Amino acid sequence: MTYESDFKERNIKPCIMKNTTFAPSNLQRAQVINMHNDINGENRIVDIPNGCVFENFPETHKLAGAGLVSTLDDYINFANMLLRKV
Repeated sequence: MTYESDFKERNIKPCIMKNTTFAPSNLQRAQVINMHNDINGENRIVDIPNGCVFENFPETHKLAGAGLVSTLDDYINFANMLLRKV
């Protein structure tokens, strides 16, 4: 089983995280907020290349958390699972 499949089975499905993915659709990508970074004391928007969801890591490079795209509602479902220690 791949990391992505295992993560979906153990985390995304049980938490009913319908909008959490490693590879967002065009609609999901259009709703992603810009990443920011503090550069020399200034808040700067970080450019994310096409096909990447975090810095310059391509969507095909599955990272534990940095590669996920999600929504606040899905994150709340995940946090509630942690609170119940399920």
